[in-house]
Amino acid sequence: MDLGFVLDASGSIGAADFQKQRVFVGQLLRQVNVGPNKTHVGIVKYSSNAQVLTYLNRDYTV
Repeated sequence: MDLGFVLDASGSIGAADFQKQRVFVGQLLRQVNVGPNKTHVGIVKYSSNAQVLTYLNRDYTV
């Protein structure tokens, strides 16, 4: 399974709401098996520009 997340870090989102996004993603990822031959995760953070935090084609563990 591949999971992709896009986190809004723009000026319309305050620090508290950005933190809520991060907590949600973290809680969700603790419920799945992340790793090689398991679930792959991609995360992009955007504001005026997009920044890839993790790539789907790399092996990460949570």
